[in-house]
Formats: sequence, structure tokens, C-alpha cells
Amino acid sequence: MADDAAFESLQRSTYGNLHPIFVDNGSSDDSYKIVQEKVPNTDIIWIKDNIGFARANNIGIQHAMKRGADYVFMINNDVEAA
Repeated sequence: MADDAAFESLQRSTYGNLHPIFVDNGSSDDSYKIVQEKVPNTDIIWIKDNIGFARANNIGIQHAMKRGADYVFMINNDVEAA
């Protein structure tokens, strides 16, 4: 499951155009539901089966680009954004 510190750090961000996207790559613990409750402004992409790290990242990047993102950065659940 995603670490609370990672989401809390994103919520503290002062960047005005931040829009988190959570890609759940085949987890079996309903992580995406927990994220949906904790960070309601997050786009959630749920992938039923694990399709691999790179491919899941590419899906998230494509989603961000369709939303018109100027920048894309990826973090894992054990990272805090400064």
C-alpha cells in the first residue's frame, strides 16, 4: 500500500498545477481504494494484473500528457516530495 508520507508531502506542495496520478499496477490489497479516500483529487488508474514497472509508468505518463501536463515526475510510495 502507498505510504501516507508520500501523499501527505504531495498535499503540502505549493506548486499550483499539481495533479497526482496513482497507478495501481496489479496490487491485491485495494490500494487504489485507500488512495481514493485519502487523496480525493488524485486520478487513479487501476490495472488488474501487474504489467511491469516501465509499462505501468508509461500508462501514467500518457494519462498525464492527455491532461496537458507541462511536467511529469514519478515517485514510489516510499518517497516524500520536498
